[in-house]
Amino acid sequence: MSTQELINTCMLRFHAPTPTNKSFASASMSEPTQSLGNIQTRPIVSVPTGVNASLYSSLKFHRSVTMQSQSANYFTLPSLPWMINIFGWLYCGLYSTVFIPHLVPYHLFGPAGTGIRLVYTYCPFFGKVLFVAAHLVHLGEAVYAWQLCRKKGINGRAQVKWFASTAVFGGPSLYELVVFKQKSGEHLD
Repeated sequence: MSTQELINTCMLRFHAPTPTNKSFASASMSEPTQSLGNIQTRPIVSVPTGVNASLYSSLKFHRSVTMQSQSANYFTLPSLPWMINIFGWLYCGLYSTVFIPHLVPYHLFGPAGTGIRLVYTYCPFFGKVLFVAAHLVHLGEAVYAWQLCRKKGINGRAQVKWFASTAVFGGPSLYELVVFKQKSGEHLD
């Protein structure tokens, strides 16, 4: 099969063939035609007019409402490595170092364990300040996520999920929300 035959075959799949006689061609002059050698074609799908146009516009409206409702319920968690990292460092590591330091096996952390033990021994207040500051930062990010959800048209349970996820996981969860883009055809209010 030559290249030209392949192109013609592909074009015929997307266009309906029409006879080349003048009477039929004059009847369908309102639609654009395309010539492929000795075959004239016209597009199968044309721009709707009249009643079809109103049905088409209502379908288009229904599709945009559906897309808006899909993005209104959009929620995703950060990646698993981020969740494990934040849970391990903030909630297990920092919490146990600050509130139950006698149970932490500092010798398993090597030089970092020695440093953590010295900081806790000589400045026990520093760990508590760091723990509270980390939670305040996560809470601030969660409030920003709530506002960003309103701006992007996300509401309902998804908005609460974004708030809770950002309060727990912080930046990685907020990043997932920031990079979310609405589907085409939607607009920001």
